Amino acid sequence: MTKEVCLEDHPFISRKLNSMNKAEKLAKVLFNHSIDTSTFWSGRPDIIVEIYEKDTNILKNIIIGEVKHTSRLEYAVTGLRELVDYVTLIKDINSNYMDLNDEIKVRGILFTDRINMFVSNKRN
Repeated sequence: MTKEVCLEDHPFISRKLNSMNKAEKLAKVLFNHSIDTSTFWSGRPDIIVEIYEKDTNILKNIIIGEVKHTSRLEYAVTGLRELVDYVTLIKDINSNYMDLNDEIKVRGILFTDRINMFVSNKRN
């Protein structure tokens, strides 16, 4: 991560950097692998499912899916990073971050082929 980006005091940049740090920690715990933290922006989700309350038509849940059809750990870790970004940076129509809305649950699912995972006993 460059010092220049870290010095930026903007809510989106701060959230992006926090997302990258979270993805890095998850990749180490789940896959015992590091991620590339030199790239800041990329892509869009492969799957977005919106779940509405039937009677009121109010949005209640969003499920974001990232698909990496691979058994390569490195590629799965890239997908994990992307997924954490999508969940962290998704905004509603009023440009509010949706993961801060207690009324709407935002969840992410990473879809891969069979991957040998390293699961640490540490909890973050």
